[in-house]
Amino acid sequence: MVFSSQPFILVFLPLTLLAVLLARRLGGRMAVAVTLTVASFVFYAWWDWRFLGLLWGSILFNHGCGRLLLRPYAEPTRRWLLGIGVAANLAVLCFFKYTNFFLENLDLVTGREFSALHIILPLGISFITFQKIAFLVDTWRDRPKPYGIADFALFVSFFPQLIAGPIVHHKEIIPQFQRADFGVLRLGDLNLGMAVFAIGLGKKVLIADTIARWADPLFAVAAIGEPLSSFEAWGASLAYGLQLYFDFSGYADMAIGLGLMFGLLLPQNFDRPYAALSIADFWRRWHMTLSRFLRDYLYIPLGGNRHGRWRELRNLMVTMLLGGIWHGAAWAFVAWGAMHGGALVVQRLWRLVRERLGLAALPPAMGWLLTMALVFMAWVPFRAESLTTAAEIWRGMVAGPLLPDRARVVLGDGITDWLVALGLRVEGPLHLGLQEWQVALPVLGASFLLAVFLPDGLRLGRMLTAPAANDRRRAAAMASAGLVALLFVGSLIYMSYNTVFLYYQF
Repeated sequence: MVFSSQPFILVFLPLTLLAVLLARRLGGRMAVAVTLTVASFVFYAWWDWRFLGLLWGSILFNHGCGRLLLRPYAEPTRRWLLGIGVAANLAVLCFFKYTNFFLENLDLVTGREFSALHIILPLGISFITFQKIAFLVDTWRDRPKPYGIADFALFVSFFPQLIAGPIVHHKEIIPQFQRADFGVLRLGDLNLGMAVFAIGLGKKVLIADTIARWADPLFAVAAIGEPLSSFEAWGASLAYGLQLYFDFSGYADMAIGLGLMFGLLLPQNFDRPYAALSIADFWRRWHMTLSRFLRDYLYIPLGGNRHGRWRELRNLMVTMLLGGIWHGAAWAFVAWGAMHGGALVVQRLWRLVRERLGLAALPPAMGWLLTMALVFMAWVPFRAESLTTAAEIWRGMVAGPLLPDRARVVLGDGITDWLVALGLRVEGPLHLGLQEWQVALPVLGASFLLAVFLPDGLRLGRMLTAPAANDRRRAAAMASAGLVALLFVGSLIYMSYNTVFLYYQF
Protein backbone atom coordinates (compact mmCIF):
# COMPACT_ATOMS: atom_id res chain seq x y z
CA MET A 1 0.00 0.00 0.00
CA VAL A 2 1.43 3.33 -1.08
CA PHE A 3 0.11 6.83 -0.47
CA SER A 4 -0.93 7.28 -4.10
CA SER A 5 -3.43 4.43 -3.98
CA GLN A 6 -7.16 4.39 -3.50
CA PRO A 7 -7.11 1.87 -0.61
CA PHE A 8 -4.83 4.20 1.35
CA ILE A 9 -6.66 7.45 0.58
CA LEU A 10 -10.24 6.18 0.73
CA VAL A 11 -9.98 3.50 3.45
CA PHE A 12 -6.82 3.43 5.55
CA LEU A 13 -6.37 7.17 6.13
CA PRO A 14 -10.00 8.00 7.06
CA LEU A 15 -10.20 5.00 9.40
CA THR A 16 -6.90 5.96 11.06
CA LEU A 17 -8.05 9.56 11.59
CA LEU A 18 -11.32 8.29 13.08
CA ALA A 19 -9.45 5.84 15.33
CA VAL A 20 -7.17 8.62 16.61
CA LEU A 21 -10.17 10.86 17.26
CA LEU A 22 -11.86 8.13 19.33
CA ALA A 23 -8.61 7.19 21.11
CA ARG A 24 -8.04 10.79 22.15
CA ARG A 25 -11.54 11.15 23.56
CA LEU A 26 -11.55 7.80 25.33
CA GLY A 27 -7.95 7.33 26.49
CA GLY A 28 -5.87 10.48 26.05
CA ARG A 29 -2.33 10.90 24.77
CA MET A 30 -1.06 7.37 25.44
CA ALA A 31 -4.07 5.82 23.71
CA VAL A 32 -3.31 7.94 20.64
CA ALA A 33 0.32 6.74 20.59
CA VAL A 34 -0.78 3.10 20.80
CA THR A 35 -3.47 3.60 18.14
CA LEU A 36 -1.03 5.20 15.68
CA THR A 37 1.53 2.47 16.36
CA VAL A 38 -1.06 -0.22 15.62
CA ALA A 39 -2.10 1.62 12.45
CA SER A 40 1.55 1.85 11.41
CA PHE A 41 1.99 -1.89 11.93
CA VAL A 42 -1.12 -2.52 9.81
CA PHE A 43 0.35 -0.29 7.11
CA TYR A 44 3.62 -2.25 7.31
CA ALA A 45 1.85 -5.63 7.29
CA TRP A 46 -0.18 -4.66 4.22
CA TRP A 47 3.04 -4.96 2.22
CA ASP A 48 4.39 -8.13 3.88
CA TRP A 49 3.19 -9.27 7.31
CA ARG A 50 6.16 -11.64 7.68
CA PHE A 51 8.46 -8.75 8.60
CA LEU A 52 6.35 -7.56 11.54
CA GLY A 53 8.47 -9.68 13.86
CA LEU A 54 11.63 -8.06 12.52
CA LEU A 55 10.18 -4.57 13.02
CA TRP A 56 8.98 -5.26 16.55
CA GLY A 57 12.19 -7.08 17.48
CA SER A 58 14.21 -4.14 16.21
CA ILE A 59 12.15 -1.74 18.31
CA LEU A 60 12.61 -3.81 21.47
CA PHE A 61 16.33 -4.32 20.84
CA ASN A 62 17.13 -0.65 20.26
CA HIS A 63 14.92 0.54 23.11
CA GLY A 64 16.71 -1.90 25.40
CA CYS A 65 20.12 -0.76 24.16
CA GLY A 66 19.10 2.84 24.80
CA ARG A 67 18.15 1.99 28.38
CA LEU A 68 21.46 0.22 28.96
CA LEU A 69 23.38 3.21 27.60
CA LEU A 70 21.69 5.42 30.19
CA ARG A 71 22.94 3.32 33.09
CA PRO A 72 26.00 4.53 35.05
CA TYR A 73 28.43 2.07 33.50
CA ALA A 74 32.10 2.93 32.94
CA GLU A 75 32.76 4.67 29.67
CA PRO A 76 34.52 1.68 28.01
CA THR A 77 31.45 -0.46 28.77
CA ARG A 78 29.13 2.16 27.31
CA ARG A 79 31.29 2.31 24.16
CA TRP A 80 31.02 -1.46 23.82
CA LEU A 81 27.25 -1.28 24.22
CA LEU A 82 27.05 1.42 21.57
CA GLY A 83 29.25 -0.60 19.21
CA ILE A 84 27.09 -3.70 19.67
CA GLY A 85 23.90 -1.73 19.05
CA VAL A 86 25.18 0.00 15.92
CA ALA A 87 26.78 -3.22 14.60
CA ALA A 88 23.54 -5.17 15.09
CA ASN A 89 21.53 -2.59 13.15
CA LEU A 90 24.09 -2.50 10.35
CA ALA A 91 24.26 -6.30 10.26
CA VAL A 92 20.51 -6.55 9.65
CA LEU A 93 20.68 -3.87 6.95
CA CYS A 94 23.69 -5.49 5.27
CA PHE A 95 22.15 -8.96 5.30
CA PHE A 96 18.94 -7.91 3.58
CA LYS A 97 20.39 -5.27 1.28
CA TYR A 98 23.90 -6.41 0.36
CA THR A 99 24.13 -10.20 0.61
CA ASN A 100 23.33 -10.86 -3.04
CA PHE A 101 25.59 -7.99 -4.12
CA PHE A 102 28.43 -9.60 -2.19
CA LEU A 103 27.73 -13.04 -3.69
CA GLU A 104 27.59 -11.65 -7.24
CA ASN A 105 30.97 -9.99 -6.84
CA LEU A 106 32.37 -13.12 -5.19
CA ASP A 107 31.34 -14.99 -8.34
CA LEU A 108 33.32 -12.53 -10.48
CA VAL A 109 36.44 -12.68 -8.30
CA THR A 110 36.59 -16.45 -7.74
CA GLY A 111 35.02 -17.70 -10.96
CA ARG A 112 32.70 -19.94 -8.94
CA GLU A 113 28.93 -19.76 -8.92
CA PHE A 114 27.43 -19.02 -5.51
CA SER A 115 23.69 -19.41 -5.33
CA ALA A 116 21.93 -16.08 -4.90
CA LEU A 117 19.56 -15.96 -1.97
CA HIS A 118 15.97 -14.94 -2.55
CA ILE A 119 16.04 -12.10 -0.05
CA ILE A 120 13.14 -9.66 0.09
CA LEU A 121 14.11 -6.19 1.28
CA PRO A 122 12.03 -5.15 4.31
CA LEU A 123 10.01 -1.98 3.85
CA GLY A 124 11.90 1.20 4.73
CA ILE A 125 14.81 -0.65 6.33
CA SER A 126 17.42 1.90 5.20
CA PHE A 127 15.58 4.85 6.73
CA ILE A 128 14.64 2.99 9.91
CA THR A 129 18.26 1.89 10.40
CA PHE A 130 19.52 5.48 10.16
CA GLN A 131 16.95 6.66 12.70
CA LYS A 132 17.87 3.96 15.20
CA ILE A 133 21.61 4.51 14.85
CA ALA A 134 21.13 8.24 15.44
CA PHE A 135 19.07 7.42 18.54
CA LEU A 136 21.78 5.13 19.96
CA VAL A 137 24.63 7.56 19.24
CA ASP A 138 22.74 10.48 20.82
CA THR A 139 21.83 8.38 23.86
CA TRP A 140 25.47 7.42 24.36
CA ARG A 141 26.67 10.99 23.85
CA ASP A 142 24.01 13.13 25.54
CA ARG A 143 22.29 10.82 28.11
CA PRO A 144 18.79 12.23 27.41
CA LYS A 145 15.70 11.47 29.45
CA PRO A 146 14.61 7.89 28.60
CA TYR A 147 11.69 7.37 26.23
CA GLY A 148 8.79 5.07 27.01
CA ILE A 149 8.34 2.02 24.81
CA ALA A 150 5.07 3.36 23.31
CA ASP A 151 6.68 6.63 22.20
CA PHE A 152 9.77 4.87 20.89
CA ALA A 153 7.74 2.28 18.97
CA LEU A 154 5.74 5.05 17.31
CA PHE A 155 8.93 6.95 16.46
CA VAL A 156 10.35 3.94 14.62
CA SER A 157 7.17 2.77 12.89
CA PHE A 158 5.18 6.00 12.23
CA PHE A 159 3.74 5.20 8.82
CA PRO A 160 4.01 8.60 7.02
CA GLN A 161 7.82 8.46 7.09
CA LEU A 162 8.18 4.68 7.01
CA ILE A 163 8.79 4.06 3.30
CA ALA A 164 11.04 6.88 2.11
CA GLY A 165 11.53 9.39 4.88
CA PRO A 166 12.04 12.17 5.69
CA ILE A 167 14.61 10.66 8.05
CA VAL A 168 13.08 11.89 11.30
CA HIS A 169 15.34 12.57 14.29
CA HIS A 170 14.07 11.32 17.63
CA LYS A 171 14.65 14.72 19.27
CA GLU A 172 12.28 16.46 16.86
CA ILE A 173 9.40 13.95 16.82
CA ILE A 174 9.18 12.15 20.21
CA PRO A 175 8.72 15.44 22.15
CA GLN A 176 5.72 16.05 19.88
CA PHE A 177 4.29 12.67 20.95
CA GLN A 178 4.75 13.72 24.58
CA ARG A 179 2.75 16.95 24.33
CA ALA A 180 -0.40 17.01 26.43
CA ASP A 181 -2.52 17.81 23.36
CA PHE A 182 -1.04 15.08 21.15
CA GLY A 183 -3.81 13.51 19.09
CA VAL A 184 -6.20 16.45 19.29
CA LEU A 185 -7.34 16.82 15.68
CA ARG A 186 -7.75 20.47 14.70
CA LEU A 187 -9.52 21.77 11.62
CA GLY A 188 -6.63 24.09 10.71
CA ASP A 189 -4.11 21.23 10.87
CA LEU A 190 -6.40 19.00 8.79
CA ASN A 191 -6.88 21.69 6.15
CA LEU A 192 -3.16 22.40 5.88
CA GLY A 193 -2.27 18.72 5.95
CA MET A 194 -4.75 17.89 3.21
CA ALA A 195 -3.46 20.75 1.05
CA VAL A 196 0.19 19.63 1.44
CA PHE A 197 -0.84 16.01 0.82
CA ALA A 198 -2.70 17.01 -2.35
CA ILE A 199 0.33 18.96 -3.59
CA GLY A 200 2.58 15.94 -3.05
CA LEU A 201 0.04 13.60 -4.64
CA GLY A 202 -0.14 15.84 -7.70
CA LYS A 203 3.65 15.95 -7.97
CA LYS A 204 3.86 12.18 -7.87
CA VAL A 205 0.85 11.13 -9.94
CA LEU A 206 0.40 13.96 -12.43
CA ILE A 207 4.04 14.90 -13.05
CA ALA A 208 6.43 12.10 -12.06
CA ASP A 209 4.32 9.28 -13.50
CA THR A 210 3.77 11.24 -16.72
CA ILE A 211 7.49 11.90 -17.19
CA ALA A 212 8.26 8.21 -16.62
CA ARG A 213 6.77 7.41 -20.03
CA TRP A 214 9.78 9.12 -21.66
CA ALA A 215 12.54 8.20 -19.22
CA ASP A 216 11.85 4.46 -19.09
CA PRO A 217 11.99 3.61 -22.82
CA LEU A 218 15.21 5.58 -23.38
CA PHE A 219 16.99 3.81 -20.53
CA ALA A 220 15.61 0.51 -21.85
CA VAL A 221 17.11 1.23 -25.27
CA ALA A 222 20.51 1.95 -23.68
CA ALA A 223 20.25 -1.28 -21.67
CA ILE A 224 20.26 -3.36 -24.87
CA GLY A 225 23.27 -1.47 -26.25
CA GLU A 226 21.48 0.78 -28.74
CA PRO A 227 23.44 4.05 -29.26
CA LEU A 228 21.67 7.29 -28.39
CA SER A 229 22.13 10.73 -29.85
CA SER A 230 23.17 13.53 -27.48
CA PHE A 231 19.65 14.91 -27.74
CA GLU A 232 18.02 11.68 -26.52
CA ALA A 233 20.77 10.83 -24.00
CA TRP A 234 20.41 14.20 -22.29
CA GLY A 235 16.64 13.90 -22.67
CA ALA A 236 16.72 10.57 -20.84
CA SER A 237 18.79 12.02 -18.00
CA LEU A 238 16.61 15.13 -17.74
CA ALA A 239 13.41 13.09 -17.77
CA TYR A 240 14.64 10.73 -15.07
CA GLY A 241 16.05 13.53 -12.90
CA LEU A 242 12.71 15.33 -13.01
CA GLN A 243 10.77 12.11 -12.46
CA LEU A 244 12.87 11.30 -9.41
CA TYR A 245 12.54 14.81 -7.98
CA PHE A 246 8.77 15.01 -8.31
CA ASP A 247 8.35 11.41 -7.17
CA PHE A 248 10.56 11.75 -4.10
CA SER A 249 9.65 15.32 -3.13
CA GLY A 250 6.00 14.44 -3.76
CA TYR A 251 6.33 11.56 -1.30
CA ALA A 252 7.99 13.87 1.24
CA ASP A 253 5.16 16.40 0.84
CA MET A 254 2.59 13.67 1.35
CA ALA A 255 4.42 12.44 4.45
CA ILE A 256 4.55 15.98 5.86
CA GLY A 257 0.87 16.49 5.02
CA LEU A 258 -0.10 13.27 6.78
CA GLY A 259 1.91 14.28 9.84
CA LEU A 260 0.12 17.64 9.93
CA MET A 261 -3.26 15.92 9.86
CA PHE A 262 -2.29 14.24 13.13
CA GLY A 263 -0.87 17.48 14.56
CA LEU A 264 2.79 16.52 13.95
CA LEU A 265 5.41 18.48 12.03
CA LEU A 266 7.90 16.37 10.07
CA PRO A 267 11.13 17.97 8.80
CA GLN A 268 11.46 19.53 5.36
CA ASN A 269 13.29 17.29 2.90
CA PHE A 270 13.59 19.39 -0.29
CA ASP A 271 14.18 23.06 -1.03
CA ARG A 272 14.28 23.56 -4.81
CA PRO A 273 17.51 21.55 -5.36
CA TYR A 274 17.56 22.28 -9.09
CA ALA A 275 18.08 25.94 -8.25
CA ALA A 276 21.42 25.11 -6.56
CA LEU A 277 24.46 27.16 -7.61
CA SER A 278 27.05 24.59 -6.50
CA ILE A 279 27.20 20.91 -5.64
CA ALA A 280 27.44 21.73 -1.92
CA ASP A 281 24.37 23.94 -2.31
CA PHE A 282 22.60 21.04 -4.04
CA TRP A 283 23.19 18.84 -1.00
CA ARG A 284 21.81 21.54 1.27
CA ARG A 285 18.59 21.35 -0.75
CA TRP A 286 18.25 17.70 -1.85
CA HIS A 287 17.10 15.01 0.61
CA MET A 288 17.99 17.41 3.42
CA THR A 289 17.42 14.92 6.23
CA LEU A 290 19.87 12.47 4.63
CA SER A 291 22.43 15.25 4.23
CA ARG A 292 21.99 16.08 7.90
CA PHE A 293 22.51 12.46 8.93
CA LEU A 294 25.59 11.98 6.74
CA ARG A 295 27.08 15.19 8.16
CA ASP A 296 26.32 14.56 11.84
CA TYR A 297 26.85 10.79 12.07
CA LEU A 298 29.48 10.09 9.41
CA TYR A 299 31.39 13.14 8.14
CA ILE A 300 31.91 14.81 11.55
CA PRO A 301 32.80 11.54 13.39
CA LEU A 302 35.36 10.84 10.64
CA GLY A 303 36.98 14.14 11.59
CA GLY A 304 35.15 16.59 9.34
CA ASN A 305 37.40 19.51 8.51
CA ARG A 306 39.23 19.50 11.86
CA HIS A 307 42.44 17.67 10.90
CA GLY A 308 43.79 19.39 7.83
CA ARG A 309 42.75 19.91 4.24
CA TRP A 310 43.57 16.46 2.87
CA ARG A 311 41.74 14.59 5.61
CA GLU A 312 38.79 16.89 5.05
CA LEU A 313 38.76 15.95 1.35
CA ARG A 314 39.14 12.27 2.22
CA ASN A 315 36.23 12.50 4.67
CA LEU A 316 34.05 14.13 2.02
CA MET A 317 34.81 11.38 -0.46
CA VAL A 318 34.29 8.56 2.03
CA THR A 319 31.00 10.07 3.19
CA MET A 320 29.59 10.32 -0.33
CA LEU A 321 30.84 6.85 -1.31
CA LEU A 322 29.10 5.35 1.72
CA GLY A 323 26.04 7.46 0.95
CA GLY A 324 26.01 5.97 -2.54
CA ILE A 325 26.33 2.41 -1.23
CA TRP A 326 23.52 3.12 1.26
CA HIS A 327 21.24 4.01 -1.65
CA GLY A 328 21.57 0.61 -3.29
CA ALA A 329 23.55 -2.59 -3.63
CA ALA A 330 25.11 -2.01 -7.05
CA TRP A 331 28.30 -0.53 -8.49
CA ALA A 332 26.15 2.06 -10.24
CA PHE A 333 25.32 3.58 -6.84
CA VAL A 334 29.00 3.54 -5.93
CA ALA A 335 29.67 5.47 -9.14
CA TRP A 336 26.92 7.96 -8.26
CA GLY A 337 28.42 8.52 -4.81
CA ALA A 338 31.91 8.84 -6.29
CA MET A 339 30.75 11.46 -8.78
CA HIS A 340 29.17 13.59 -6.06
CA GLY A 341 32.10 13.05 -3.71
CA GLY A 342 34.56 13.98 -6.44
CA ALA A 343 32.53 17.10 -7.29
CA LEU A 344 32.53 18.20 -3.64
CA VAL A 345 36.31 17.65 -3.46
CA VAL A 346 36.88 19.67 -6.64
CA GLN A 347 34.67 22.46 -5.30
CA ARG A 348 36.69 22.64 -2.06
CA LEU A 349 39.98 22.65 -3.99
CA TRP A 350 38.71 25.33 -6.37
CA ARG A 351 37.70 27.50 -3.41
CA LEU A 352 41.19 27.06 -1.92
CA VAL A 353 42.85 28.02 -5.23
CA ARG A 354 40.58 31.04 -5.60
CA GLU A 355 41.35 32.28 -2.11
CA ARG A 356 45.12 31.90 -2.54
CA LEU A 357 45.27 33.46 -6.00
CA GLY A 358 42.63 36.10 -5.37
CA LEU A 359 40.43 34.90 -8.24
CA ALA A 360 36.80 35.91 -8.58
CA ALA A 361 34.02 33.39 -7.99
CA LEU A 362 32.25 31.90 -10.97
CA PRO A 363 29.21 33.87 -12.15
CA PRO A 364 26.02 32.39 -10.63
CA ALA A 365 24.68 31.36 -14.04
CA MET A 366 27.87 29.41 -14.83
CA GLY A 367 27.88 27.80 -11.38
CA TRP A 368 24.26 26.73 -11.89
CA LEU A 369 24.94 25.28 -15.36
CA LEU A 370 27.98 23.31 -14.18
CA THR A 371 26.08 22.02 -11.13
CA MET A 372 23.07 20.90 -13.17
CA ALA A 373 25.31 19.24 -15.78
CA LEU A 374 27.02 17.22 -13.04
CA VAL A 375 23.79 16.38 -11.20
CA PHE A 376 21.99 15.13 -14.30
CA MET A 377 25.01 13.17 -15.52
CA ALA A 378 25.20 11.57 -12.07
CA TRP A 379 21.53 10.56 -12.23
CA VAL A 380 22.41 8.21 -15.09
CA PRO A 381 24.00 5.44 -12.95
CA PHE A 382 21.37 6.07 -10.27
CA ARG A 383 18.71 4.96 -12.78
CA ALA A 384 20.64 2.61 -15.07
CA GLU A 385 20.40 -1.12 -14.47
CA SER A 386 24.18 -1.48 -14.79
CA LEU A 387 27.33 0.52 -15.37
CA THR A 388 27.26 -0.74 -18.97
CA THR A 389 23.88 0.92 -19.49
CA ALA A 390 25.14 4.09 -17.81
CA ALA A 391 28.22 4.10 -20.06
CA GLU A 392 25.98 3.86 -23.14
CA ILE A 393 24.04 6.94 -22.10
CA TRP A 394 27.18 8.85 -21.09
CA ARG A 395 28.66 8.01 -24.50
CA GLY A 396 25.61 9.51 -26.15
CA MET A 397 25.80 12.62 -23.95
CA VAL A 398 29.40 13.49 -24.78
CA ALA A 399 30.36 11.65 -27.97
CA GLY A 400 27.22 10.63 -29.79
CA PRO A 401 25.66 12.39 -32.77
CA LEU A 402 24.05 15.69 -31.81
CA LEU A 403 20.67 14.77 -33.30
CA PRO A 404 19.11 11.70 -34.93
CA ASP A 405 18.31 11.54 -38.65
CA ARG A 406 14.66 12.41 -38.05
CA ALA A 407 15.73 15.89 -36.96
CA ARG A 408 15.74 16.80 -40.66
CA VAL A 409 11.95 16.57 -40.63
CA VAL A 410 11.74 19.28 -37.97
CA LEU A 411 14.76 21.44 -38.79
CA GLY A 412 14.74 21.10 -42.55
CA ASP A 413 17.66 20.25 -44.80
CA GLY A 414 19.13 23.76 -44.67
CA ILE A 415 19.65 23.96 -40.92
CA THR A 416 20.69 20.31 -40.74
CA ASP A 417 23.34 20.74 -43.44
CA TRP A 418 24.59 23.86 -41.64
CA LEU A 419 25.01 21.84 -38.42
CA VAL A 420 26.89 19.14 -40.32
CA ALA A 421 29.12 21.79 -41.89
CA LEU A 422 30.03 22.91 -38.37
CA GLY A 423 31.32 19.40 -37.68
CA LEU A 424 28.25 18.18 -35.76
CA ARG A 425 26.82 14.75 -36.55
CA VAL A 426 23.18 14.22 -37.39
CA GLU A 427 22.66 10.50 -37.79
CA GLY A 428 21.20 7.39 -36.24
CA PRO A 429 17.69 6.33 -35.22
CA LEU A 430 15.11 8.26 -33.21
CA HIS A 431 14.02 6.03 -30.34
CA LEU A 432 10.99 8.10 -29.34
CA GLY A 433 8.69 9.20 -32.13
CA LEU A 434 8.41 12.82 -33.20
CA GLN A 435 4.88 13.00 -31.81
CA GLU A 436 6.15 11.80 -28.44
CA TRP A 437 8.87 14.45 -28.41
CA GLN A 438 6.34 17.12 -29.39
CA VAL A 439 4.54 16.33 -26.12
CA ALA A 440 7.66 15.58 -24.07
CA LEU A 441 9.62 18.76 -24.70
CA PRO A 442 7.01 21.26 -23.42
CA VAL A 443 6.13 18.99 -20.47
CA LEU A 444 9.80 18.54 -19.50
CA GLY A 445 10.41 22.27 -19.91
CA ALA A 446 7.42 23.23 -17.75
CA SER A 447 8.34 20.58 -15.17
CA PHE A 448 11.90 21.88 -14.95
CA LEU A 449 10.64 25.42 -14.37
CA LEU A 450 8.36 24.12 -11.61
CA ALA A 451 11.27 22.25 -10.04
CA VAL A 452 13.41 25.39 -10.05
CA PHE A 453 10.85 27.95 -8.89
CA LEU A 454 7.99 26.15 -7.08
CA PRO A 455 8.25 26.41 -3.25
CA ASP A 456 8.31 23.25 -1.16
CA GLY A 457 4.96 21.64 -0.39
CA LEU A 458 4.61 22.93 3.17
CA ARG A 459 5.34 26.53 2.21
CA LEU A 460 2.99 26.30 -0.77
CA GLY A 461 0.31 24.68 1.39
CA ARG A 462 0.53 27.49 3.91
CA MET A 463 0.14 30.01 1.09
CA LEU A 464 -2.95 28.21 -0.20
CA THR A 465 -4.59 27.87 3.23
CA ALA A 466 -3.73 31.31 4.65
CA PRO A 467 -6.66 32.74 6.70
CA ALA A 468 -8.94 35.20 4.93
CA ALA A 469 -8.67 38.71 6.40
CA ASN A 470 -10.95 40.51 3.92
CA ASP A 471 -13.28 39.91 0.97
CA ARG A 472 -10.45 39.86 -1.53
CA ARG A 473 -8.52 37.36 0.54
CA ARG A 474 -11.69 35.24 0.99
CA ALA A 475 -12.11 35.06 -2.79
CA ALA A 476 -8.47 34.01 -3.13
CA ALA A 477 -8.97 31.41 -0.38
CA MET A 478 -11.95 29.94 -2.20
CA ALA A 479 -9.94 29.79 -5.43
CA SER A 480 -7.08 28.09 -3.59
CA ALA A 481 -9.46 25.54 -2.06
CA GLY A 482 -10.87 24.85 -5.51
CA LEU A 483 -7.36 24.38 -6.90
CA VAL A 484 -6.42 21.93 -4.13
CA ALA A 485 -9.67 20.00 -4.65
CA LEU A 486 -9.09 19.86 -8.42
CA LEU A 487 -5.51 18.68 -7.88
CA PHE A 488 -6.67 15.99 -5.48
CA VAL A 489 -9.54 14.71 -7.65
CA GLY A 490 -7.40 14.76 -10.80
CA SER A 491 -4.68 12.77 -9.05
CA LEU A 492 -7.23 10.32 -7.64
CA ILE A 493 -8.57 9.64 -11.14
CA TYR A 494 -5.15 9.41 -12.79
CA MET A 495 -3.37 7.35 -10.13
CA SER A 496 -4.70 4.02 -11.39
CA TYR A 497 -2.18 4.08 -14.25
CA ASN A 498 1.03 3.94 -12.21
CA THR A 499 1.43 4.20 -8.45
CA VAL A 500 4.86 2.76 -7.62
CA PHE A 501 7.28 5.06 -5.80
CA LEU A 502 10.88 5.06 -6.98
CA TYR A 503 12.01 4.92 -3.34
CA TYR A 504 9.50 2.22 -2.37
CA GLN A 505 10.99 -0.76 -0.49
CA PHE A 506 14.22 1.18 0.06
